[in-house]
Order: sequence, then structure tokens, then C-alpha cells
Amino acid sequence: MKKVIGIVLLFSVTLSLFAQDNVTVLEKMTGTELGIDPNRNLYLVGGSKLSKLDGEGRLLRSFDDSFLGDIASIDVDNPMKIMVFYRESGKILFLDDRLSPVTEPLDLFSHGYTSVSLAAYSTDNLIWLYDAAAHELICIDFYCKEKSRNRLNFNDFEPTQLLARYERSLLMNNPEDGMYLFDAFGTFLKRIPIQVESILTYTKSFVMYLTQDSVGTYDLLKMEDSRTARPDGDGAMIVLGPKMYYLDKEHRLNIYDPKIDTVR
Repeated sequence: MKKVIGIVLLFSVTLSLFAQDNVTVLEKMTGTELGIDPNRNLYLVGGSKLSKLDGEGRLLRSFDDSFLGDIASIDVDNPMKIMVFYRESGKILFLDDRLSPVTEPLDLFSHGYTSVSLAAYSTDNLIWLYDAAAHELICIDFYCKEKSRNRLNFNDFEPTQLLARYERSLLMNNPEDGMYLFDAFGTFLKRIPIQVESILTYTKSFVMYLTQDSVGTYDLLKMEDSRTARPDGDGAMIVLGPKMYYLDKEHRLNIYDPKIDTVR
């Protein structure tokens, strides 16, 4: 769940970044996934641990429940109701802004959802699930009451991401052939035929994504695609104006800021 808030000035990030100019390397902050909430707090996932950081990379809070297993994904669009998905144990947990649980873990397995590979939390307080075995997109509420179920009859469809974002829509990344857009009812709208490593974020007007060697922005209205080179890393990145947060090959948090010129 690699996300951006606001209008992104993507191409103000220059190639000086890749020479490590203006980059702070936080040696002790390591993980595999990044998120950012509307208050510009960062979230770093590493195994079963979730860390909340400020914009300078300073640790604010942390949460770790190894009993639930490793964290598969997070959704931090609502910082008062952060969704944490544990794929292997089939659990979903919601945390407040202090990273304290606000609910008991939602047990998907006990409600018959035993093959869920992806989960997302929507802006209308519903939970979206992708059942990889049945190839179904399912919408439930907080009581596991099912709202909708749609079978996806696509060839070679093995999505790696599910995002529930703006305008009550859904976006799924199928690395084999592109990104799939759905409406608020889980009805397929269109495929964006760009093969991407991961989706960073999307709004009603654009999608930002990573490929193996670039950061790209696809304009959904004009159907135009723009790209620039990306730094080496593991695919987790946030671009916020001219500032960039990303995880390098050693999974360390890197902060690019054009206002500084230091590496620590």
C-alpha cells in the first residue's frame, strides 16, 4: 500500500536523487511496505510490526502482535481507523491513531472466507476482499455481512494489489497485463494496459505506479502516460510534492528532500 496524498509534483524529483544527494538514510528504520495518512504521518511495515513515523522519520508509535502473524497490507487513509490485514491467519484488525486496537480481530476464516489474498478498506466504511480460489471480489461490513460478490472471469488473473480509493472505486494490479478499475459495486469498468510492479496511489484523475526502472503517472482522463527514472529499491515508495520516501535494497527507509544535503 504505497500511497500519495494531494497533487503530486512527480517530475520535480531529479536524477540527483539517485546519486544520493539530498537523501537521508535511516539505518534503523527497516521494512517492506510504506503508507502515509492525510496528516502526513508515515507507516512502515516489517513482519508483524507496524511503526508510525513523522515526516522526518522519527518514531511516534509502534504495534506488534506476532500471534496474528506477518502483516500483509495496511490501509491508513483514515488515521483513526487503520486497517491491518493478516493474510496467513485470515484476520483483519483496526487500530486508532495511537496504534491501539479499536476492535477485536475480524476472523475471515470463521465466516467462510478461507482463500482471501487481498483486502482493502473503502471510504464508505466497507471492506473489500479478493478470494483468489474462487476469483471473486467480495464486499462485507464490519460484522462480516456480505454486501456484494462479483466473479472475475479474466484469463491469467493473479492480482497482487487491491486499493479502494477515491470516488468509491477500486483498482487492482495484475502484473501480467495491467491495472483493472472497478466501480463501487465491484463491477469491472476498464483495464489500463500498463504492466506495473506496484501501484503507488490513484485518484479520480490519475494513477501513479512503479515499473522495474521508472515511476509513472497515467492520466485517466487524457489517457496519457508519463515516466521518469526511479531509485533502486524494493518497490515501496511515497512521493509527496518534491519529497520522496522509499525503501532501498536493504529495506532501509530513505528520505529525499531537496532542502537538505546530508546522508546519515
